[in-house]
Amino acid sequence: MIDWKEFDEIWSFLVEYKPRLEFAEIYKPPVNVFETDEKYVIQVALPGVEKQDVRVEYRDGVLKVYGIRKDYCEENQRKFHVVEITYGPFERKIFIGEQVDVEKIESQLKNGLLIIDVPKKVYKFREIEIEKGE
Repeated sequence: MIDWKEFDEIWSFLVEYKPRLEFAEIYKPPVNVFETDEKYVIQVALPGVEKQDVRVEYRDGVLKVYGIRKDYCEENQRKFHVVEITYGPFERKIFIGEQVDVEKIESQLKNGLLIIDVPKKVYKFREIEIEKGE
């Protein structure tokens, strides 16, 4: 299990020193984003990522998905022939807006696909009666 405090410290280090250390860009997993009348749906492809290694946050109209994909192979002496799977930290930010019901956001990770349901706030029409005045 990830110690998120330690992960946040590593993340801060990567963000602060990335230009000087010439790290490759942080991996951005592919997403699908669509909406229905009731909600926005975000699908994030995270094959090989465990539930405890990913975080989902919503702040100021932006949904942020981030975490780490671990390399589970313990072989230190490997001779690669093809390398197409990215390991290490990942992050994806999706602008949604602030017209959502933050308390009802739900997510699930199933078969390598993270699905996040973001319900829209429902605004109903209401006529305001004018009270007696002068």
